[in-house]
Amino acid sequence: DELNAEALTTIENCLFVVCLDDPLPTSFNGRKRLSFDGGVSDGRDDTAMAHQALHGGGTLYNTANRWFDKTIQLIVSPDGMSGLCYEHSAAEGIAVVQLMEQLVAAADRDDVTMTAPTRQLEAPYHIEWFPNDGIKQRIDTSSEAVDRLIDDLDFLVLRFPEYGKNFIKSVRCSPDAYLQLALQLAYYRSHDELVATYESASIRRFRQGRVDNIRAVTPQALAWVKAMDDVSTTRGERVQLFRAALQQQTEIMVENILGQGIDLHLLGLQEMAKELGMKEPELFRHETYRIANHFGLSTSQVPTKSGDTFMGYGAVVPDGYGCSYNPQPDSITFCIGSFHACDMTSSETFANSITESLNMMHDLLKSDTWTSDM
Repeated sequence: DELNAEALTTIENCLFVVCLDDPLPTSFNGRKRLSFDGGVSDGRDDTAMAHQALHGGGTLYNTANRWFDKTIQLIVSPDGMSGLCYEHSAAEGIAVVQLMEQLVAAADRDDVTMTAPTRQLEAPYHIEWFPNDGIKQRIDTSSEAVDRLIDDLDFLVLRFPEYGKNFIKSVRCSPDAYLQLALQLAYYRSHDELVATYESASIRRFRQGRVDNIRAVTPQALAWVKAMDDVSTTRGERVQLFRAALQQQTEIMVENILGQGIDLHLLGLQEMAKELGMKEPELFRHETYRIANHFGLSTSQVPTKSGDTFMGYGAVVPDGYGCSYNPQPDSITFCIGSFHACDMTSSETFANSITESLNMMHDLLKSDTWTSDM
């Protein structure tokens, strides 16, 4: 239909989409929040707002009020919630966060002036669709599918208020490396093993650079997480193992951001073999390579200037977790995603393990005289 084609072209050519939503109900809250009088609060929590931004809540709520192929969808609801949903292929999270924070800062300034040339925008108009029976059937099928996906999403926002990057820096640790080790400890205490972990490393310093992968699972990290639950190890031994793991994590991080990571180089070789019509090299068919790229823990640091702001995403494998973290001076926010269909994972369990692990690490490092035990 020519009118349908025209409507699609209009949407595809727009810079972004604005979604005027209804608030999601408190049934999307991650945890029950107690009010000051001891009762259960009827307000929406961070988890409910994250669900709203990520997928809209299903076809009964706001999911039909989305256009998920657009790079940026600005979402606003009448209770004051505002957020965005963005399609990842165009840019990584840090770039989008910086764009949004610049817009918010400009809107907050009292002396904002329009310095760029302005033009009169055309009046808004209503886009109409003319679906045939086949398209209506596909819409119904898609609605059922997206509702199943949303029902399966186990997503939770964890606010950790006990300490933040100020304490971490005070004990001579890189906040990012520290929190990566905290996630390793949390995963080990939940699952009695470590799994391939992806942490995005920005390589935007290079032309057309996006991200490489900081691999947080190392022999040093494994030795330390085992020692943390081993009553036969001393505090000094645990600190030594932690420092060794921290140093290894920092070295891998620096290698990656300087373009010396392994994942993009291997991907380049793999794609070159395809372009040259070669048989897939044995390396990429090896079981070890498959295991190394099944990321049971997909992570990234997404720092924001405001402690109220956070960004999250889902797991990248059916039996894994997606976990972003936002270290603030005196608090840390985690967004944890997994799937209800997997019996091995639970975002609530993992959130509790993160809290316990951060407290254990605080107790391990808080003393100014920890070196005396080594």
